[in-house]
Amino acid sequence: MKKALFYMTMMLAFSSCSTGTKEVKEEKNVIHWAEAIENPIKMNLSEIVDSIVFVPISSKEAFIRDPQLISYSKPYLMVYPGSIFNMQGQFVGSIGSIGQGPGEECNIDGYNNFYDEQQNNFYTIGYKIIQFDKERKFTGKEVQITFRDKTNGDKLTKGLSSPYAFLRSGKYNVVINFPDSAFWINEDLQIVKKVRLIPEDLFSNSPGGRISMPYTFSTNNDTTIFFNCFTDKLYSVTEDGINERWKINIGKAKADNRCFLNYEKELIEDEMAKIVRSSSRDISSMKTIAENSKLAELIDGKKWIGRAWETGRYVMMYWKDLLAFPEFRTGKNLTYWAVYDKRTKETKAVSYLKNDMDGCVDFSPSEAIIGINDGVLMTAVWPYAVYSYVQRKKEKGEPVDPRLEELLVDYDEEDNPILVLAYLKK
Repeated sequence: MKKALFYMTMMLAFSSCSTGTKEVKEEKNVIHWAEAIENPIKMNLSEIVDSIVFVPISSKEAFIRDPQLISYSKPYLMVYPGSIFNMQGQFVGSIGSIGQGPGEECNIDGYNNFYDEQQNNFYTIGYKIIQFDKERKFTGKEVQITFRDKTNGDKLTKGLSSPYAFLRSGKYNVVINFPDSAFWINEDLQIVKKVRLIPEDLFSNSPGGRISMPYTFSTNNDTTIFFNCFTDKLYSVTEDGINERWKINIGKAKADNRCFLNYEKELIEDEMAKIVRSSSRDISSMKTIAENSKLAELIDGKKWIGRAWETGRYVMMYWKDLLAFPEFRTGKNLTYWAVYDKRTKETKAVSYLKNDMDGCVDFSPSEAIIGINDGVLMTAVWPYAVYSYVQRKKEKGEPVDPRLEELLVDYDEEDNPILVLAYLKK
């Protein structure tokens, strides 16, 4: 009965809408994405990219377990849990450590690393924000921002529930607490301003801090760009707040935000546990239960723009064709590019992006995409993938890009990934 009442309440909430009339105003900087996906096209990489550069990442000092652990904090590559490389692939050093003392992160699950180019300081962020100087030495400045009770299921007692990102914004730094708020802090790590990022009626109810639909942050020249996947808007982050730059019109195709926020625990976490428990781990039963779940009813066939970036010429987006619990079903969340050209004001949904430049690197949207910063699309590829591609081309008697062969001099399949930089057209 209790569950029935929950679903009745939930469906009423999902079906409610305003009946009031509003004056319709023409909006500037609107990307009509919903129209573009009706006619997806195949696109050659050379249509949007001028050149590709390969940068081997040094394997001597630190090992990268997975390209998905690489992030970019201008001008460095940050590799979880604490390694730093420059954009030439050279190892710079490491920051951070786990512990209970000064300058040590107290979250045993780890921390993320960021660099403040303006102040020439490094930071780690977990349960604490800890500042390090340009030599990666603890400066003595730190502040705890999250307090959890380890004896009570890791329950949040006070502070921020999900510290997610650390950005530079004018004379301040900004801490993003997923999904609802941003805090501007000064050089003494004191809060001077707070901004809400999503409407008041949206909130996360995931007790474990699960993030189903993450935010995207990037740089475009000297501007920090923030894409909010719940509002479908790109913002510039300034020392005074956040300013809207682009609105992406996704229309009725968009899945309801509340599936991934307000009702995430019930629709995703609890239902996932139910699928495993009720099926006795039988694959066929898991598939059937997943297909008939409430989440499948609400999001199957809906769309979601997961990430977006702005360059001098383009707004690049990647979007998903949603499927509930794909890990238990025969399908998956298919992901595609969409490209808005600010010069022609055209939006193109891309069903397939063909690499017609070197043929080797797959630029399909995936978690391997590090991001787009200052007009450069960044991804990473394992050396063995390059080796396999070159061998196949040679076996067929087809020409191989000399740069790929050069990458394989002293090839070792245990080497770190190769950074790939695709310079987008200006």
